[in-house]
Amino acid sequence: MTHAQNHLYPLTSPQREIWFDQMLHPSLPLYNVGGYIQIDGTVGPKLFEQAFNLLVQRHDALRTVLVPTSDIPMQTFLEDCPVTVPFHDFSGENDPHQAALGWMQEQFVQPFDLYEKPLCHFALLKIDENCFYAFNKHHHLIIDGWSIHLLNLSVTQIYTQLIRAQTIERVAPSYLAFVQNDRAYIESSLYEVHRQYWIKKYQTLPEPLFAPRYFGQNWVDQIQPSECQVLWLPRPFYNRLLAFAKKTQSTPFHVMLGALYVYFTRTTQRQELAIGLPVLNRSNAAFKETVGLFIGVSATWFQFGTQLSFRQLLKAIGKTLKSDYRHQRLPISELNRALGIQKKGQKQLFDIQLNYGKHDHDTECGVFKAKSLTLTNEHEQTPLSISVWEFHENENVQVDFVYNLAYLDAADIERIQSRFVLILF
Repeated sequence: MTHAQNHLYPLTSPQREIWFDQMLHPSLPLYNVGGYIQIDGTVGPKLFEQAFNLLVQRHDALRTVLVPTSDIPMQTFLEDCPVTVPFHDFSGENDPHQAALGWMQEQFVQPFDLYEKPLCHFALLKIDENCFYAFNKHHHLIIDGWSIHLLNLSVTQIYTQLIRAQTIERVAPSYLAFVQNDRAYIESSLYEVHRQYWIKKYQTLPEPLFAPRYFGQNWVDQIQPSECQVLWLPRPFYNRLLAFAKKTQSTPFHVMLGALYVYFTRTTQRQELAIGLPVLNRSNAAFKETVGLFIGVSATWFQFGTQLSFRQLLKAIGKTLKSDYRHQRLPISELNRALGIQKKGQKQLFDIQLNYGKHDHDTECGVFKAKSLTLTNEHEQTPLSISVWEFHENENVQVDFVYNLAYLDAADIERIQSRFVLILF
């Protein structure tokens, strides 16, 4: 593949962070992201492939390819990038859903060839005459969770418009606008203001929350795999949390953070909790409609002791987050370098992450209902990553506890989940 006719652009700050980390372990799917859309009806494979090709034409991030250089790679956006959407029929299997899920998970953990090739993969799976799965896998270099939401809405909309012979909008906001915006930020005085804010906050480093108790000698490249244990919060129970959050002038996210703070400060006998919080990093309306990698991580450090009431704790959390979010854009890798944490024997400033995803993931594909579901790459390196998925209104809320096997096992997670629910209750 030649790129002589294409412009080359630098990686953005979020892309550079992921590229550097991926290069440490190029054969592992550390940054495979995506899942599948469940469509409750009949789907035409040829028309669906056409919809995905129009999707790729609409969003230039899906046409991203990395171009190797002697140093950090550059990126270009192909003018034409036709995709195939293989069709797989699982309807004849004894358990079509499990067979399809197994196939998707096997495909999902296959690493991407990072250079000179597209960084996305699609497929259509038939479960029965009235159920199809649209599989999607991307490298995190070109996509984040918000973008996956945009893409799922976009492809079902395109398919519906094809069925109805309606006009299809072929252009969406370009990721290039963020490439330029990111470079301007790195060269601005605001970058140094943000940098000094975080350096001052971390004049001393928080103690690690977990120790690698289960570290083995046979892991590939000394990278430990991860597993996922799902906690389901019944909708009536979750609705009570929503009502409590409203009553205390907080948010469900603050309530989850408060419960984690209470649990870990009590069980580890400490007065503080460091936690990584993914941030959208989309500063304007156009960026919120743009597919691409924007997301960052805010290294939040709550230091409130253990004497506050829960309501007081929620107010303190809100105040800290308000300050941190004003400085959230600094890349976490830059903070890590400035603090020299690797030289001090730490991989990261925090051992736990909390991600809160609240999108309306219910949509329509033609005349049929559709909803989006996530898959895991089985290589989460943060010891514990918790994701709250409030995707489908009036359904139970899914909370994924993804844990690295060097630090935690299934029994540990069961204990954490049961006490987490007890605190929320």
